[in-house]
Amino acid sequence: MIQEEKDWFRLKRYPHIGLPLQLKDRGWVERYVSNPAKIKSHSFFPFIHRKISVRKFRCSKDDDGIRSDLRSPSYKVREVYYANHLDSNIYSFYSAKLKDIYETKLYESGASDCVTAYRRIKLYNSKESRNKCNVDFAKDIFEYIKINNKRNLVSITFDITSFFDNLNHQKLKKAWCSLLDCTKLPDDHYSVFRNLTKFSYIELEDIFNEFKNDIIVYKDDSSTKRIKIDRIELLKNKDAYAFCEKNELDKRIRKKNLIRKNKHTDSKCLNLRGKGIPQGSPISSTLANIYLLEFDKIINTEIQKIGGIYKRYSDDMIVIADEEHRDTIIELFNNNIALLDLEIQPSKTQIFHFKKFDGKYGCREYNSKTKTFNSKKLNSNISAFLLMVKMCT
Repeated sequence: MIQEEKDWFRLKRYPHIGLPLQLKDRGWVERYVSNPAKIKSHSFFPFIHRKISVRKFRCSKDDDGIRSDLRSPSYKVREVYYANHLDSNIYSFYSAKLKDIYETKLYESGASDCVTAYRRIKLYNSKESRNKCNVDFAKDIFEYIKINNKRNLVSITFDITSFFDNLNHQKLKKAWCSLLDCTKLPDDHYSVFRNLTKFSYIELEDIFNEFKNDIIVYKDDSSTKRIKIDRIELLKNKDAYAFCEKNELDKRIRKKNLIRKNKHTDSKCLNLRGKGIPQGSPISSTLANIYLLEFDKIINTEIQKIGGIYKRYSDDMIVIADEEHRDTIIELFNNNIALLDLEIQPSKTQIFHFKKFDGKYGCREYNSKTKTFNSKKLNSNISAFLLMVKMCT
């Protein structure tokens, strides 16, 4: 059961270019974002870009491919882009519009139970039920394995390489048009699409250094003033309200050449990239699901034909099926993801077999490099934990 989406109107307090919106602004904002002519001609502000270091837990392996430390910490850097406050609400409004259509088409495709990312799904079929979390989705997988313990099952997990950074712009536009049942995006939708694919941004450090001596902060009497803030880490503590007024975009930011484009990393290539959307905008996750809508339909249909199940959380995917289909499943994923100009990350593909080993039911990981099972048998609790780590990190 899908819960009603949150209100598209979002009030955020992070500092950006221009003052944050307030509840009293809802009326004019709603009239603005719902007017296609306004969005067609809207001038979007640059995103602000920052890097976030996220602690991950991966399983280290010995020479035999067996995990020797079940919770080995590592760090992954996420590239996050966040939009000006009005722009953010434009993205949020269009995300809500697209989600409604997406949910209908996903249900019609038969893959509604497969896609767990960026959707509010009830744990139970009641209004009082909480929404499912990653642990609940993982539990569904474990229950399926437990119920089907008379079958020789294989569990295969896949990970898409740099998902948001590699979304092909032309294929995204095609998927967007397909969702709207049109051959050309309406002008307002195209304006949103164009800014997400030809986006510009400012590094957080650059805009902070430019305005650190006169950053706008919020006072207790609901007024604002400008103060000096010595370090980025103190922005929240000092109740930073905005880096600058909107009219300072041209006066200081553009004049100082602080704005960057979504260009190729190769300094010799000055063209804009044909791939990638900014991760962090209110619409990016919706577009990621739309991009994979046809893929999810095809994969789910084929896996159902062989009596298995398929689940996807963003760029992490898992299939449970009879072991005889192992190689066919891997080929199915690689071939269909390539049609979207994406790749499966081989190093993160994990294969677990659930069946009797030496007369006792258990689990062993299959080593795709040596084409053999790892020598040590994992009990069902450990194997379940390994899958949990994969699905929830």
